[in-house]
This record gives sequence, C-alpha cells and structure tokens, in this order.
Amino acid sequence: MAKGIDVSKWQGSIDWAAVKAGGVAFAMLRASVGTAADSRFAQYAAGAAAAGIPIGAYHYLTSTTAAGAKREAAFFLSQLAGKRLEYPAVLDLEEPNQLALPDGELMSLAETFLTAVEEAGYYAMLYASLSTLQRLQRAVPERLAKYDLWCARWGAGEPGISCGIWQYEVSKAGAVPGVSTDCDRDLAYKDYPFLIQAAGLNHLEEAEDTGGDPAALRQELLETKAQLAQTRAEKEDILRRLRKLVEEYGETK
Repeated sequence: MAKGIDVSKWQGSIDWAAVKAGGVAFAMLRASVGTAADSRFAQYAAGAAAAGIPIGAYHYLTSTTAAGAKREAAFFLSQLAGKRLEYPAVLDLEEPNQLALPDGELMSLAETFLTAVEEAGYYAMLYASLSTLQRLQRAVPERLAKYDLWCARWGAGEPGISCGIWQYEVSKAGAVPGVSTDCDRDLAYKDYPFLIQAAGLNHLEEAEDTGGDPAALRQELLETKAQLAQTRAEKEDILRRLRKLVEEYGETK
C-alpha cells in the first residue's frame, strides 16, 4: 500500500523534494478542467519527476453530454502528451448537474470519457464519492465493474467499496511536508507502476525515449503506424502465396 496526495493549482507552489522526504510515494495531478488546462500541471509534473515521485493525472469533467465528454477527453489527452504517467489517467465525476442525471445516463457519460482514454492507450480510472460509486454499483454493476475506482471517503476507517485508490482525508494546511495549503491524501492498494508497465500502457517508453517532446511523439506514432501497415501488407502477401500453393497442390492430387 502506497501513500499519496492529489493536487491542483489551488495548492500553489510545492516543494516536491520535501513531499518526497515526507513519505509520499505518488501524486495524482489535475491536468485539466473542461477544456482548460490546470495552470500548475506541467510545473507539478516536472517537479514530481525531479523528486522521483511517480504521477497520475485526472480531469474534472464539466459536461453532461456524450459530445461534451468526448471533447473534454480529447483535451485531457492532449495535456498528457509527453508526460510520464505511472499511475492512472482519471475521470473526476462530481459535478451536481451530472449527478442529477438518471443512473444509466450518468454511467454512459463516464463510459464515453473513459473509453476515449482507454482507446488512446492509457490506464483509465473513475474517481467519485463513495455515495456516487455505490449508486452506480447498485444500478449498473456490470458496467461499473469494467473500471478501476478511486473512491473519495473522508473520516472513515475504510473506503467502503472495492477500489484501487482511496482518498481518505483532506489534511490541514501544512500537514503534508512541502505543501503549504490543505491537501487531499490517498492510499493506493495496487502497484500501479508495475501494472501499467507490464500492460504496456500510458506510453511510458515513448515519454522516456523522446524526452516528452510532443512533436517527437507524433512522429514516432506515425512511423509505428507505417511499420504496422507494411507488416500487414507482407502478411497478406504471404497468405496469398499459401492459398495459391494449396490450390495447386489440390489440383495435382
């Protein structure tokens, strides 16, 4: 079990070396809200990396429609380009107008966003309060079970639901070394760096090999696609030859 924090621009300047020395093993950083970047995301990502703290990232969804969720997912993914995420890419689902949706529509909204994240090659996760997660678990258990969960439940002895990360408290200002404001604290029950690396997710090799340069990432992606296309063409040619040999063999019998 790893101890972590989650932060956004509201935490201001962070001394990441002090955070590391204070026993924090991972950090979840807000990357974006709606279609706006968190103004501290890039700075926090660099600072955490320099201190040797692995990170994940989350997006605060503002939309209530599928089209809006797709748009916001695309923006979120654009913010992740070149970042080394050893923890999940997370949907933060907590807007009151979203929670007012019927159960099925709320789950569909989450699925739209999370599907886009997964199709982009990231380990997707859903963040919500315990009450919201329990609501979805009662209404659409099979659909919710497809996703790893980050549960927010403060002031309790346990998360109250099976989850990968538990946000268990909001600490008082200065309680987390290196952070002068109040700060959310988390516990991770899974070894995400191992799981994500083993599954080949989050583009870890690309982020490492290119130094986080988005242009280099795009070029590498194009080259990879070209190589795959060539490989498919070669396989199809081999299959054509094999079929021809089988037909010729059948005629000679």
